[in-house]
Amino acid sequence: MNEERRCDWVKKLCYGMGHVYNDLCAAMWFSYTLFYLQIVLQMEATTAGTLIMTGQIVDSLATPVVGCAVDRTGARRAWHLAGIFSSLIFYCGALTKEDQTDYATIPGDESVDSSGLVTNEDVTHFLKSSIIYKVSLMYMASRLFTTLTLIYIPLYLDEKGAGSESTGDGIRQTIASVPLVCFVASFLTSILVKFRWCGDKVVYLVGIVLALIASVWIKAGSLFRPDGQLYIIASLIGVSGSATMVSSLCLTAEFVKVNGYGGASVYSMVTFTDKLISGGVVLLVQNLQCTPKEMCPHFYEDVLSYVCGLVSLIGLVSLATLHCRLN
Repeated sequence: MNEERRCDWVKKLCYGMGHVYNDLCAAMWFSYTLFYLQIVLQMEATTAGTLIMTGQIVDSLATPVVGCAVDRTGARRAWHLAGIFSSLIFYCGALTKEDQTDYATIPGDESVDSSGLVTNEDVTHFLKSSIIYKVSLMYMASRLFTTLTLIYIPLYLDEKGAGSESTGDGIRQTIASVPLVCFVASFLTSILVKFRWCGDKVVYLVGIVLALIASVWIKAGSLFRPDGQLYIIASLIGVSGSATMVSSLCLTAEFVKVNGYGGASVYSMVTFTDKLISGGVVLLVQNLQCTPKEMCPHFYEDVLSYVCGLVSLIGLVSLATLHCRLN
């Protein structure tokens, strides 16, 4: 019995490390790729947005393909290893050649993401259920909010530093420390959610309300100067992102369990919406940027406030419709 418990613990640890690796890749991709393209390589905003959109399109199209392949073949470890090697090629290529960006390896991230969430049952009927679309919309809102904040917080901090008397070292320190606070808050929340006393829908509601508060605070906080509020906002973003993500995934898992569908196929279809829409929103935002940038000194602040706030409202409406449907 002790040996079985030890094996279960080791399996959970290995699955957890797989998801940690996937999240680290996604965090690097979303947090600093657009910042790197615009600030370091000095690309046009529309060009950088197009490159991000290209990666997201390829990733979203690979999502259902990998999900169905995993369900049909059952070769989870092989797909996982393929995803790891693809990710390594992408990041090593970014280190060796500054002028070359290999976005074709992004589907490898999806192999890492899908392979840990599968069953071996064939799936052909789950698209007929309206619940999967509502859960997908909730997941999309959660991921899109997190993605947009990861992408635009560094650019917002750079924009904020350019309009103040902050030194270059101070700006760089803030760009590193504020996302760190987001991740730490998200990590702690993911642990605390395990011991929750309420249901998944209540957790999602609390998270999405905190996301709305953070969006409003970003705009209202610009009226005040203390930078300490940035870390409070970052904490709210981390808590809300983790709470909504965990709860939406739990609702998806419940859907898979109740209906007996293939896990990888269902999860891949849920994430398909997130990846495609995320790329489209980033491309749209980049095309809305003023030229020259000095004409819109608060552009990224408005993105984090209005766009992220709208995304949070979409998640709230999706939760309300799901609650009405289940009751």
